[in-house]
Amino acid sequence: MSRSSHQPPAALLNQAVAAHRAGDLAAADALYDKVLKTDRTNADALNLKAVIATSRGAYAQALALLERALKAAPAMAEAHANKGNALAALDRGDDALAAYNHAIRLKPTHLEAWLNSGAVLHRAGRTADAVATFRAAAKACPDVRAFFNLGLCLREMAAFPSADMLTTRDEATAAFAQAVSLNPAFAPAQVAYSSALSDSGDYGRAIDHLRAAIALKAGAGDQERREMLNNLGELLRKDGQRDRAVATLREALSLGPDDKIVRYNLAVSLAANGDTAEAETLYLKLITEDETFLKPYINLGNLYRDQDRPFDAIALFERALTRDPTLAEAYTNIGANFADRGWLFAAVLQHHKALSLKPADPQTGLNFAVNLLRQGRFHEGWPYYDHRFDVGDPPGRPAPPQHWQGEDVSKKSVLIWTEQGIGDEILYASMIPDMAARSGRCSIECSKRLVPVFARSFPGLPVKGWEDSDRPAFPSDAFDVQISAGSLGRYLRPSFESFSRPAGGYLKADRELRKKMRARYEARANGRRIVGLAWRSKNDKLGPPKSARLLNLGPILQTPGCFFVNLQYGDCSTEIAEASAKLNVDIFQDPAVDPVADIDAAFAQAAAMDLVITSSNSAAHIAGALGVATWIMLPHAKGVMWYWFARREDCPWYASATLFRAAAAREGDPEAWETGLAVRVASALAARLREDIRRQIES
Repeated sequence: MSRSSHQPPAALLNQAVAAHRAGDLAAADALYDKVLKTDRTNADALNLKAVIATSRGAYAQALALLERALKAAPAMAEAHANKGNALAALDRGDDALAAYNHAIRLKPTHLEAWLNSGAVLHRAGRTADAVATFRAAAKACPDVRAFFNLGLCLREMAAFPSADMLTTRDEATAAFAQAVSLNPAFAPAQVAYSSALSDSGDYGRAIDHLRAAIALKAGAGDQERREMLNNLGELLRKDGQRDRAVATLREALSLGPDDKIVRYNLAVSLAANGDTAEAETLYLKLITEDETFLKPYINLGNLYRDQDRPFDAIALFERALTRDPTLAEAYTNIGANFADRGWLFAAVLQHHKALSLKPADPQTGLNFAVNLLRQGRFHEGWPYYDHRFDVGDPPGRPAPPQHWQGEDVSKKSVLIWTEQGIGDEILYASMIPDMAARSGRCSIECSKRLVPVFARSFPGLPVKGWEDSDRPAFPSDAFDVQISAGSLGRYLRPSFESFSRPAGGYLKADRELRKKMRARYEARANGRRIVGLAWRSKNDKLGPPKSARLLNLGPILQTPGCFFVNLQYGDCSTEIAEASAKLNVDIFQDPAVDPVADIDAAFAQAAAMDLVITSSNSAAHIAGALGVATWIMLPHAKGVMWYWFARREDCPWYASATLFRAAAAREGDPEAWETGLAVRVASALAARLREDIRRQIES
C-alpha cells in the first residue's frame, strides 16, 4: 500500500496542484483521482481534473466532472468559467456564454471569463457584442489582454458600413496605447499599436513601437523577423526616410531572398528614393516569375508614367488586364495616362470603367471628377470631387456640425474651411462672397498665413487661422452647418456662366505696403514696365511637370522695356545668378519679401506689378485673385491642374488672367515644354509694350 493512500485529501490535493503547476498532468490527474476516492464531492479536485480533460480534448468528460463540481459548490466561479471553456470547444457558443456570464456574476474580476466570453462572441461574428464585452473587461479588471483584444475588435469594426470609422479607429488606438502602457514587453500589443498609428498617418511613432516589438522578438525565426522588418521598411518609406527604408528592406530580403512581397516593397522604396533602374529590374523580374502577381504591373506602369513613357505604361496596364479584366487600377491608370496626353474624353471613359468595377475606390472617383471638371462637365464631376478627402489629401474637418448640401441657409450660421495648398485656398476663396450672401452668418477657417488677407478682403466675416496642430480653429458646436471651400463649387459653380469674376479681384493687398513697394520698384525701373516672374512649384508630386526652368525663359527675360521682379518663393538665388550670367539679364530679388514667412507681403508685392508672368503656382493665384494682369504658362496636358480647364485662353476664376498653353510635344522630343512657349509669351509681351507706348503717345 502506497504512502499517499494514507494521506488526508487536503494533502493529496496540494500535491496534485503542485504537479499540475509543474506541467506533470499525468501525475496530477492520478492524484486528483486519489482525492476523489476519499472525497467524491471535492469540488476543487473535480474542477482541476476537468481542466486536464479539456486540455486533452475530452470535453464530454470535462463537462461531467464540472457538473459534479458545481453540484457540490454552485458558487464556484472558476468551475463555471471552465465549463464555458469546454462548451466553447464543443461549439456550443450560447451555452458557453451563459457559463462565462455566471462566472462573471459570481466574480466580476474573473479576467479569463471576460476574455473567453469576448472570444466566443468574436468567433460567432458578433463583433459589436465582443467589443462591449472587452470594454467591460478592461473596466472591471484592467489588463493588457483586455485592452489588446478590445483594440483588435474595434479595428475590425471600423470597416463596418455602419461604423463611425474615425471614432472607432481612435478608440482602438487608445486601447492599444493602454495595453502597451500596462505591459511594454507584450510584443503583440506593440505591433498592433504600431499598425494603428500607421493608419492615422503617425508614422514616426508607429516606427518606434514596431522597433520595440522587433527588439522584444530578437529571438524570432527568420520568417517572423522578415515580416516585421518588411513592415518597418514600409513605415520608413511612408515617413520619408527612404534610405533607411531601402536598407531595412534589404535586411528583410536577406532573411528570405525569394519573398516576393519584400522584393516588391523594396522596388517601391527604390523608386521613391530615385533608384528607378533597380526598381524597374525588380518589377520586371517579379512579372516574369509570376504573371498573376499584378501589383508590379501597376507600379512599374506608374513609374513609366513618371518617366514620360506613356505608351510603355499603357502597354503594361493592358497586359495586366489580360490576366485580370476586372482590375480597376489598370483602367484608372490608363485613364491617367490618356489625360497626360490631353485625351480627356478617352480618360473619362477609362475612369468610368474603373468605377463600374470598383465603385467605392476613392482614387478612381477623384480621377473621374478631375477629368470631368477639366472639361467643364460640372454636374457630373462635382459629386465625385469630395473623394479628395478619402485619399488623405487634404484632411477633412470632423462633424459636427453637419455638412452643407445646398439647402437654404439664409437663417443659419455657416462655417467655410479652406483646404489643400495656399494656391487652392486662394482659388476657392472666390466663392466665399457668394456663400456669405446666401447665409445668415458666415465664418472662415483658413491657414494662419492667410488670415490677414482674408480678414481684409471679407470685412464683417469672422476669420480664424489653423495649423496642422490646431485644427479645427473654431469650436465644432458654434455653427449650424459647415463646408469646405473646395466643395462649394458643387452648389455655386454648376456652369461656366455661374462664375463670378470681379474685375478688380476679390482679395485685397495691404494698401500702404503695396504703395511703398511700388515706389521702390518704380525708382529702380526707370520707366520700364514692372513685371513679376515665377516659374516653378515645389509640390513634390504635382510640381515637376508644371514647373519651368528659369534659363529656358530667356526670350521673355530679354524683352526690352521690362524690369523683372522675382516672385518665386523659396531659395532661387542659384537659378537667378545662372540666368543673369548666361542671358545677361537682371532679375530684382527684393530682400524685404519672403513669401513663405510673410504671405501678406507677397500679396502686396504682386499688387505692385504691372504684369505677372508665372507658371501654375501660388503666384498665379495671388496675382489673379488681386485682379493684377496675370499670364499663366501651362504645359500641354500633363501638369495642367483641372481648374485651368481645357483649351481655354481665359480663366473663369480670374478675370485678369490669360492662359498660355504649350503645344503638344512630338514623341521623343527632348525640348522642355516652356522653351517654345517662352517665345510666344515674349512676342505677346513685346506687343503689349508697343500697345502701351501707342496709348501713351495718343494720350
